[in-house]
Amino acid sequence: MSRPSRYLRHVLHIPILTPQSLPQLRNSLRTFLNDPLVPEFPQRDFCPLANLNIHIGVLSLETPHRVNAAVDFLRGLNLNKILDDVTRSSFKAVAHPAEPVDSSSPTSDNGVCEIDPGPYPPTPPLTVKINKLFTANKESFAAPNQSLDFSRGQNLCTNVVDPSSRIEAFRLALRHMWNDAGFLDRFESNKTLFLSRQILKLKSNMASSSPEDSLKVEMLKKSWRTIDAKYKDFEWTEEFQLERLCIIRCDFTPKRALDPLLGRRYDIMSVPLPGAKENMAQIDGIRGDSTFADLAT
Repeated sequence: MSRPSRYLRHVLHIPILTPQSLPQLRNSLRTFLNDPLVPEFPQRDFCPLANLNIHIGVLSLETPHRVNAAVDFLRGLNLNKILDDVTRSSFKAVAHPAEPVDSSSPTSDNGVCEIDPGPYPPTPPLTVKINKLFTANKESFAAPNQSLDFSRGQNLCTNVVDPSSRIEAFRLALRHMWNDAGFLDRFESNKTLFLSRQILKLKSNMASSSPEDSLKVEMLKKSWRTIDAKYKDFEWTEEFQLERLCIIRCDFTPKRALDPLLGRRYDIMSVPLPGAKENMAQIDGIRGDSTFADLAT
């Protein structure tokens, strides 16, 4: 069964664009785009800033009653306990792995040596940092390419790093809860989360491309080895804290309709993540349809 040609989609996600990361990203993007090696790209080639998020799931909220129920469910989540459980599981696996059985040590019924893990440290907030620059085709952002091959379309991407390796477990815990509560969309796939993010969509040098697009691509191809060497380990941001878990509404229409609401996003509800301030700062000047080009201006 396919989706209708026009539909409202509600998404649960964690924004990566925060008051702390915004100025760092803006400065880094300006550095990159002002580099003489990098050709000037039209605004239409830049990807939406809304891509800077950690996707939890698409929600099935067809009526106002369902939207209100989802908002109440979001407000009722004990995010501190969820993150505590994830953090303790991670801490236990890394710091206290199962040891071989020792005859002098107490063992459980399954023969695994029982070691007192001791007190757990306080649960730190979720943090990420953004680094690197690489190309990837649209089918797999998880596999960086070493050269520009436009046979299947290419994108310039960055890498979002999870220093504590807890985000995927936290995301899966949330998905299971929203699925058990009946809110997760039946169309939603359960693919592994890839933390690569697109900055630019690079058009292939084909007959459908304009002469201007083809020229920019050729310029980028010629300078790519130098750009790759300079920016492949580029630090876009320092480590920063993730602040919100959000339900947003996206209004989608087919591109051929040229509808001004295409891809427009509206915040429905946000709650602070553990460690974040209750009164979360707003990001001024960034709209739901803003792109990386807007960020660099």
